[in-house]
Amino acid sequence: MTHRWIGRRAAVLSAIALSLLGVSAGAQLPVVGATLRHVGPLLSATPTPCQDIHCIQHVVIIMQENRSFDNYFGTYPNADGIPMASGTPTVCVPDPATQQCVRPYHDPSAIGYGGPHGTAPSVNDIDGGKMDGFIAQAEQYCNTLPHWPNPACAGNGPFDVMGYHDGRDIPNYWSYARNFVLQDHMFEPAGSMSLPAHLYLVSAWSAQCSRTGDPSSCVSSLSPDSLLDFNPTPVPQPRPNYAWTDITYLLNHHTDASGNPSPVSWGYYVGNGTVPDCPDGAPVCQPVQPVSGTGTVEYWNPLPFFTTVQQDGEQNNVQPVKNFYSAASNGTLPAVAWIVPDQRHSEHPISFGGAAYNATIVDGQAYVTSLINSIMHGPEWNSTAIFLAWDDWGGFYDHVPPPTIDGNGYGIRVPGLVISPYAKHGFIDHQTLSFDAYLKFIEDVFLNGQRLDPATDGRPDPRPDVRENAPQLGNLANDFDFTQAPRPPIYLPLYPNGTPTPTATSTPTQAATSTPTQTATSTATPVPATSTPTPAKGRLAVNPSTGGYPQSVSITGTGFAAGEQVNVYWDSRAGAPAATTTTDPTGSFVTRVVVPPTPFGLHTLVAVGQSSATTATAQFQVTAKTFLQASSGHAGTANVLTGTGFAANELVTAWWKNRGVYLGSATTNASGTFTRANAITFTVPMSTTGTYPVIAVGQTSNASNYSPFTITGP
Repeated sequence: MTHRWIGRRAAVLSAIALSLLGVSAGAQLPVVGATLRHVGPLLSATPTPCQDIHCIQHVVIIMQENRSFDNYFGTYPNADGIPMASGTPTVCVPDPATQQCVRPYHDPSAIGYGGPHGTAPSVNDIDGGKMDGFIAQAEQYCNTLPHWPNPACAGNGPFDVMGYHDGRDIPNYWSYARNFVLQDHMFEPAGSMSLPAHLYLVSAWSAQCSRTGDPSSCVSSLSPDSLLDFNPTPVPQPRPNYAWTDITYLLNHHTDASGNPSPVSWGYYVGNGTVPDCPDGAPVCQPVQPVSGTGTVEYWNPLPFFTTVQQDGEQNNVQPVKNFYSAASNGTLPAVAWIVPDQRHSEHPISFGGAAYNATIVDGQAYVTSLINSIMHGPEWNSTAIFLAWDDWGGFYDHVPPPTIDGNGYGIRVPGLVISPYAKHGFIDHQTLSFDAYLKFIEDVFLNGQRLDPATDGRPDPRPDVRENAPQLGNLANDFDFTQAPRPPIYLPLYPNGTPTPTATSTPTQAATSTPTQTATSTATPVPATSTPTPAKGRLAVNPSTGGYPQSVSITGTGFAAGEQVNVYWDSRAGAPAATTTTDPTGSFVTRVVVPPTPFGLHTLVAVGQSSATTATAQFQVTAKTFLQASSGHAGTANVLTGTGFAANELVTAWWKNRGVYLGSATTNASGTFTRANAITFTVPMSTTGTYPVIAVGQTSNASNYSPFTITGP
């Protein structure tokens, strides 16, 4: 096919251009420092552009979590942001508890609490177009979820649903907007939580099916099959049944003009870790490990449960995100790729599992930047379109009422960015869009405009409409200029504001009149393509640096070789590594390690580059100790848990067996201890004989540890 040759031609000519500049094809491009850099000379060697959407041979969709447009870009210049007058918001939202009307304010905190974001909260937040229910919904959850660690519930600061970030807080995202395309009318496809949004992302529908594998049994639903990850009971339950037709069916069964099979490649890349989003859209629930073994819980990873994926034998197309980095580096990207995060890198508001599970906007932005850098550094940048969005609004304020397209949506507005060598420069797209526009673009580029249409797709289901054909839906092709020469890459630092430090206890501060500013790291500075990076020593950081079993900590490494495998070990290099990852083009990586059952005291994490032999270390302090009154006994008996080494006057929650069953809570004294006077008394859950961890988690300090309990009989 002609458009396949275009991608190869661009890669070959890019290699030729590098050789003319005296840079070998395998050489590492300049290491990104405090300012962003781009390789300008490549532009002059670029051939005549290809003139239409078939310049695009790779569509990459990066989906993050739970942010409204106003929360991230509400003060972006010339966008449809928060209404302002002289730098002060002119809109406000009523607070039922204080009888005041609260204006949006700048929130510099790296973590957020957000609010409920299910179907009912969506309706109540929108409130018939008034867009004034956000604080009331958050306050309602203060009462119904007493363990939600939102300081605003106790009157300590405002509800951060009214907070917004700007170029100081998320400089890379604002830089992508300035250099490429910002979409200010991208709406969640469903007025609900993450699962329907992710179902729409791959199928343009969310439904409930009454018969396994039968698309005719499906009906529209914003509460599709529940997922097992959030059910603590050991009783087997049916897996989700997504029987309707998804986009992979069209990709797998595509034929050329002669009717011969011509499947279009795809991959769905998932992270490694837990997920905090809840099946009912509540702001908090206990993080858990997935049942599918892929690393990302099915709530963000529904494709393995689609009948079409199972029947086509394409389950292995759902794969770890490390494979994406390799494909980007090797020039083997699939035609269509979706990338969904693990919890730590998702930007999801704070979860109910202790501060160790917090997803910061700093870590999320670094992760997204590493994905985009890997594409830009690879040979297929000149034929790639990257779409970046957030799956739902997360309870955060937005002032634009969503249009009604059908009974399921649209939902509240979310941020959207387009990054591509053909993307218009500094363009703000005001078209009405949703995730259906991604499918429409994929269908136009690879499938000759075929739609997920029951009348034509060969696998009819009773969906109420063909979302891609909705008259309100804009066309993503308008975000590109295919008459321009492919633009060179722009590499951004993973942490433009410096290496992050734990911010678990930070509280939003109100500054309603603040004016967004742009940091120096957001200004592109050309760097000669022939510059040679100065080798750096390996460095390792662990965040948080205190806690205990079984929390998951973020490991950030720099100064390694580009594209090399790095093994991370706990305490020694003996035995299997605790984590294995691959560095990005700047020699950096972000990964996660679960703290193993380990004693109180100081421990060392060791990272080893497998090709450069670069070694770096970081220390982790296990601060807490816990004690059970009885270490063994029968299920159903009473027991008592005490502990020390937590923060003073903090809430400590107790959990059974990988945090699957909540046991109770206690508040520590001024010494960070909860003793028999305020111990956690619980009943041993019904479980089979064996040894189980009883886990205590400090909700603000990161401190956690466990005590083993052996069930000797029913």
